[in-house]
Parts: sequence; structure tokens; C-alpha cells
Amino acid sequence: ALSIEANHFSDLDALPGYQNVTATLDELSTLQAELRFENHRRSLGAVDEEKGYDWRMGTSFDYVNGDTIPKVIGDFNFGFPLPWKHSSIWLRNSVGGASGEPEDEFANFYFGGFGNNYVDRGAVKRYRNFYSMPGFELNALGGRNYHRAMLEWNLPPAHFTRVGTSDFYLSWARPALFVSHLTTNLDDSAIRQEAQSIGMQVDFRFTIMSRLNMTLSLGYAKGFGEDSFEDDEFMASLKIL
Repeated sequence: ALSIEANHFSDLDALPGYQNVTATLDELSTLQAELRFENHRRSLGAVDEEKGYDWRMGTSFDYVNGDTIPKVIGDFNFGFPLPWKHSSIWLRNSVGGASGEPEDEFANFYFGGFGNNYVDRGAVKRYRNFYSMPGFELNALGGRNYHRAMLEWNLPPAHFTRVGTSDFYLSWARPALFVSHLTTNLDDSAIRQEAQSIGMQVDFRFTIMSRLNMTLSLGYAKGFGEDSFEDDEFMASLKIL
């Protein structure tokens, strides 16, 4: 699937997509293009993809204060099932780079946090996104280029048949464990950063009126940075419909 998007922002206080990064300039125009492909499979009774692969190639051009800043991103993920029914292992990789000065916030990528909102309408498993590093503050890590790798273990879901009423019941709970490693500024050892994250997330699927779904997600992660720096994060999010 190919998608192309153009935007113009004015009166900026923070960078679009990075709410904790202050913008020093208040106008930004962007042009983005992205190509995606996926080939996923799951068995009967599964609640998540169990095998397959997907990839994404994206590029963007940010026009700010008379300068054009190009960026590129590439993702490749693949997974395989384990002998334990409905359990799978996924390896997720993302690389990206931008042109510009290290001190220019518009020429950097930023990472940190699960990324879920308390009440949400987006993806539940947002820890899979390239910008996520659970265990650290939102957008706490940054760099002009990066490599992020994640090992994810999806455990078998627990299915429920007697929890709730006919109008409101719990369908299943799906746990996952993950470990991530992030390196930024790979081309400059003086400002290079490395960080690791280990965590878990459990998603509870509720059904209302037999056809409307809600998902309650609970997560915890611990982040490990340089110079023995450690941080952690609890996450609770409710996706409605």
C-alpha cells in the first residue's frame, strides 16, 4: 500500500508527533510518502499474527525556515510460531536517518514511552512502533539517525466464557514480553546514545452489546541508559471501539 500526505503547521509549540519536544520555530511544512507490505497468518483461535513478515519504506521532506530536511525510515519485521499453541516470536527492526545539524530538533528522531493514551482510539500494541522505548519518558531519547531492534514473545491468550454478562463480558487476555535495543547517532561517537528496554503488556478484550469491543491495556517496562541510568514506566490505556 502506498500513501502520500502533505501538511502545514503554524503556531507550533511542540514538534508534530513529538509532544514533549519544544519547537524553536512556529511554522513547518511536510511531505511524506510511505510504502507498506505485509504477509501475516494466524491459526484458528489466535488473537494476533503468529507468523509472516512485513516491511515499510518511508521518506519525508520537512520545509522549515527556508531549509529542506529529508528523512528516510525502513522497517522489517518477521515472526514464527512456537510449539506452544498460539505463541510466537517476532523480531522487529527499524532504521532511519535525517540530514541536518544535531542541535536542530527538526532534524532528529525521538524515542521513549509506550505511546498509548489513557483513553485511546489508536493501535493497542504501540510499543511495536519505531519511536517507542517503554521505560523511558516520552521523547526522552533522540538522534539524527538510529537503529532500533526488538525481540517480542507473544504468549498464548487466555479465553474466557463465564466472565461478565451477556451485555458486557471479557473475551480474552493476551500477554506479551519484549526487549528492545536502541542506538542513535551511529555516525558520531561523540554524541552516540545506546539504551535498552525490557517490559510486558497485557491486553484485555471486553465486548459490549455482543458487537462493540473495548481493550484495556496494562503494561510495565524498565529502561536502561548510559552511565548506569535507569527509569521505569507503568502504562494503562483504554481503547474504545
